[in-house]
Amino acid sequence: MIKLFTAVVTLIVLAQAEARCTYSTYRGCCSGRSYSTLSQKCCLGRIVSGGRYTACCGTRTYSTLSQKCCLGRIVSGGRYTACCGTRTYSTLSQKCCAGQVVSGGRYTACCGTRTYSTLSQKCCAAQVVSGGRYTACCGTRTFSTLSQNVVLVRSFLGVDIPLAVGRGHT
Repeated sequence: MIKLFTAVVTLIVLAQAEARCTYSTYRGCCSGRSYSTLSQKCCLGRIVSGGRYTACCGTRTYSTLSQKCCLGRIVSGGRYTACCGTRTYSTLSQKCCAGQVVSGGRYTACCGTRTYSTLSQKCCAAQVVSGGRYTACCGTRTFSTLSQNVVLVRSFLGVDIPLAVGRGHT
């Protein structure tokens, strides 16, 4: 009960402090203090230096042109990079599969901690098997959706679910 009371009092104090701030085109409010949005950022309630191409990573700022914030850590990484845990990787030639950086660019996807070619393979039951565009999984095997009496229904998760149709099927 005391924690709830303390939290409510803190919110009231912050709201009163925010009311004292002056907002304008280039002014913001951070924990009751006014700051320049052109040269500063409000990071978790603290005013820190940071201009146009900066963002917050916890209570610090970083350059969005040459760095990333990965799980609260500032690491190097530019335009074609993304986070994989606390590391960055090249989105042009690598993937992040189950928290591990592995090789794989365009037309590849993850199957567990491995990548596979989406043009000629499928990931069926966490195993990479041969099968291209017009194939679907049934367990750890693939089948042709063109030569079988099968309709693929796209589920709400974006996964194709094979349904047998036609004579002799219910």
